[in-house]
Amino acid sequence: MSDLGTVEQQIAELKDLLTDAPITILINRGLQIVDLARSYVRVDTGALRSDIRMEIRRQGAGGASVSIAAGGTQINPKTGKIVDYAQAIETKYPFIYPAISSIAPMIKADLRALHE
Repeated sequence: MSDLGTVEQQIAELKDLLTDAPITILINRGLQIVDLARSYVRVDTGALRSDIRMEIRRQGAGGASVSIAAGGTQINPKTGKIVDYAQAIETKYPFIYPAISSIAPMIKADLRALHE
C-alpha cells in the first residue's frame, strides 16, 4: 500500500475526529511537512525518503495526536536491513526539523484564525 493510501486509511478511521477543526488543521499541515521532509532528505536508495510519514493516534475520549516519523518500517535495498538511521541522518543533514520549521507558522496562523 502506498503512503498516501495509509494516510487515507488513517483519516477514514478517525473520521469522527475530523469534525474537530484543530485536528483537521494538524492533519493537513502534517501532510505538507511530510512532503517537504521527503524533498529535503538526502537520497541514496530512497528507503528513508519512503519511510517519512505522518502518524495519527487516538488519545483518550475524542482526542488525537499527529506526529511526523521516519525510519523503522522500510527495508534498505542495499543492506537488506530495516531503515534505522533516520536520527543519524537528521542530526547531520536535517530534513524533518526544517520541514516542521517551515510549516509551523502556518499551523499557528491556522489555529489562531479559528478563534477570530
